Amino acid sequence: VKTVTVLRKKVSTTEATLSQLGPDSTLYKRFSGEIVQGDVPIRQTSVEHFTKVVDFARRQKLERRPGALVKKPTAKPKYIAQLKDVEMYGLTMEDVQRPLSPMLDIEETREVLAMMEIPNPSIKLLYSSTRDGGDFGTMVDKVGDASGLLFLVNHNDIHRFGCFIDGPIQTNGPYDVPVFFFSL
Repeated sequence: VKTVTVLRKKVSTTEATLSQLGPDSTLYKRFSGEIVQGDVPIRQTSVEHFTKVVDFARRQKLERRPGALVKKPTAKPKYIAQLKDVEMYGLTMEDVQRPLSPMLDIEETREVLAMMEIPNPSIKLLYSSTRDGGDFGTMVDKVGDASGLLFLVNHNDIHRFGCFIDGPIQTNGPYDVPVFFFSL
């Protein structure tokens, strides 16, 4: 556990929360006792804002559910000051979408979600060949009549690609819903 004093109040977090940001991040350095980032002083922030920054980093570390959304901190009357504090510590003041799959990083997740053009998607793993086996019939049974389906394929950790079907699986005939393929 790392602790730092902000305006005479102690704020603590774990090394794991800080490690995800890297030793060069301002937040990591602040807990390491450094008071400068390069040659620029780390600006003193309110305890409320600093606690929210640390909590945001902690929630990003703990949230591991594929596709889960980590909400940005809120400070309505002081939004601009909170925004500056969050950005000073190397985080962005936006909700963070956890990767849809271990195959995707956060940036790839953003790109795939943007291609799908579905606001606030509900993410649920319906089928995994690793978990459920490679039988097509099993996949059709597991997926059922769900729609808005995203398929990700990882072949030997070299070829990664996917397909999005904006409707349920059809086992015969052409698709009458938008379908697109992509390479990662």
